[in-house]
Amino acid sequence: MQTDPTLLHAHYDRPAPASTNRSAYTNHAKRRRWLGTRINLAVSNNVIAFSSFPITPSRSNFIAMNSTIQSSSSLPHEQAPVAWIAGVGASAGLGAAVARRFAEGGFTVALTGRTAERVASIAAEIRAAGGVAHALPGDISNEATLAKLADRVRELGPLTAAVFNAGGASRAPTLELSAADFEQAWRTGVLGGFLFAQAALRRILNNGLNTASSTGRGTLLFTGATAALRGKPPYAAFAASKAALRSLSQTLAREFGAEGVHVAHIVIDGGIDGERLRQSAPQRVQQAGDDGLLKASAIAESYWQLHHQHRSAWTQELDLRPFKETF
Repeated sequence: MQTDPTLLHAHYDRPAPASTNRSAYTNHAKRRRWLGTRINLAVSNNVIAFSSFPITPSRSNFIAMNSTIQSSSSLPHEQAPVAWIAGVGASAGLGAAVARRFAEGGFTVALTGRTAERVASIAAEIRAAGGVAHALPGDISNEATLAKLADRVRELGPLTAAVFNAGGASRAPTLELSAADFEQAWRTGVLGGFLFAQAALRRILNNGLNTASSTGRGTLLFTGATAALRGKPPYAAFAASKAALRSLSQTLAREFGAEGVHVAHIVIDGGIDGERLRQSAPQRVQQAGDDGLLKASAIAESYWQLHHQHRSAWTQELDLRPFKETF
């Protein structure tokens, strides 16, 4: 179903079983331990997997949220892996949810978005919860700005996950759509995606990590939309930018997959239950009912699982939608 891009931005939350054996990787674990959280570690195939979940007395069945990071011997100076998320805005948005999920899994997260105050606020929220987060605001469609941001990301540690979540929904009938609005949609969603991918790939390919890992050297993920598959008025600019971003992701997957970089495109087919939707279309939220909209945390879990897929069975494109969404 083609949905309003203002409602866009899905569920795949079946994490792998929790590990039960302890390892000697205590320094990294201590640095990453969330307050009120239990962490279990295990070593397998030169990879350390650990699960982290809140110790909540009211819950009898815990859902382990697993992380896979390189062994300490492959981490330069035993630095924590870094996840760079571009397109971070509202606290109740997808970018923030992805940042929280990776921070919870033991990553240092770098947050990039246009609005400095919002990015700083989300980074502060993650730090208050026990994670490590850095606010790196800026315009990713500006080549000079992005180069500076990439240099700052490099200082944080080995980049192993990069998520491009930026985009805007320009809505207008085709004959009323200005060239400036069309170009802006392209700049944000396509040029920004290209520049971000270039910068991220250079750092992932040179992150010094073990290239023989069963999950690869790193992950580059792109947030897409149904419009990438089917253009529909009045979203000519949005559809064109999303279709181009999808094609870019396919190109990069074919070019860098053999080098150990997992590139995937995620089609968000439905409305996200977040700030944008609740403010712009509260009636849509009410009509959707229970789980009729995509939970940002559930989408973030899907991104997390993609990052940990075995390289013998990588997903290049994943489409996510609520159970009652028609398609």
